[in-house]
Amino acid sequence: MNAQLLSDLLTDGQILETQGRLVITEARITGLPHDFILLVEGHISEDTLNQYLSSVYGYPIPPESSPIPDENAIEVLDLETIRELGALPYRIFPEENKLQVLVAPPPAANRNEMQEHLSNILGFEVEIFIVSTLRFQYDLAICYMASDLPNIHLYAQGRLNGVGKEDDRRHMSPVMAEDQGDEAHDLHLPALRLLPVEGELTLPSEALYQTYELLTEMLVEKVAKPVEELHSLRKENIHLEPISIEELDSAFERVNTKDEFAEVFERFASGTFRTFALFMCLDGLIVGWRAFGGDLSAYDVYGIMLPDDRSSFLATIYQEDFFLGKPESTVANRRLMAILDAQKEDVILGASIKVGDRTILLAAGVPSNPKTASERAPQLYDACSKAGDTLKRLMKNRNKKN
Repeated sequence: MNAQLLSDLLTDGQILETQGRLVITEARITGLPHDFILLVEGHISEDTLNQYLSSVYGYPIPPESSPIPDENAIEVLDLETIRELGALPYRIFPEENKLQVLVAPPPAANRNEMQEHLSNILGFEVEIFIVSTLRFQYDLAICYMASDLPNIHLYAQGRLNGVGKEDDRRHMSPVMAEDQGDEAHDLHLPALRLLPVEGELTLPSEALYQTYELLTEMLVEKVAKPVEELHSLRKENIHLEPISIEELDSAFERVNTKDEFAEVFERFASGTFRTFALFMCLDGLIVGWRAFGGDLSAYDVYGIMLPDDRSSFLATIYQEDFFLGKPESTVANRRLMAILDAQKEDVILGASIKVGDRTILLAAGVPSNPKTASERAPQLYDACSKAGDTLKRLMKNRNKKN
């Protein structure tokens, strides 16, 4: 039904093909349902989404545009029963022995079967309305102080009818108004943000995900990490003890985990860069992983995605294995420069990290001294080569354990 929802929206011109591709990609990586991503990231409104959910699943939508369960209905079912039935009490009419409930997609059964099932269990004449996953989880949080998704209030702000826009998006690096267009969408999942680009996307193939389990147990969590947890990653990187290129071999020899690998590379980079980040390469996509320097933290790059074949200096690094200079003024580059806290006069220095012929990581940052960046470039290139050898060893060790 996920596919049917996207197909209907595309057929009716409610979303672009590019938007559909983005939703599919993010759903594959995060495990979040299509309707949740569509709404949270502002591809369509709640009212429009509700109409299509009703059409696809055959359930009516609530009569109110901002359906919040009333207090009397809430008392009918406890949280455990709600989770078991997948139905949230909405309105109760005792004199008619009637109960209205909300369900999120996909319902457990068709409308008639579901109504009969719930009526038999609850002892009411049950009427069912379908709402989005975001609305269901938000109401669950509001009425029962519980939700299957953390930060649900942040997701709901400005996306659900009746929920304000006063959310803090300091870390979202929003696109300026003049940058926005049909194919330049500012996505707002804190743990998964795709930088705006022009054109279509090549989706990552399922086969490559196994390789990158070495670098992170999941590309992103099934839900966004709390901001506090993400910023805790910065604490270990605030005072990095720099190591030289001559010390790098012995340091990498002691590496046995992905975190140790990142720390060693960041210690080397701290001697050259003011701000620095590592990005994973996933068969068509470049995904943010680690970062340090200034006020930069892992949160600022965690989960950022963009294509590897256009519109950014990271794509140039991926294609040519190296970049040094002032990036072209594209939407994606301006976003990346802002994330790295780069000024107009700054240059970017970056190189790829390969295992064999395959690019695994991209290393890029803002050199502390732009005038000596060209002198530092060979050292970065050498460091990336050593890093590739280390990753190859870690992958072999992992395969042996498995």
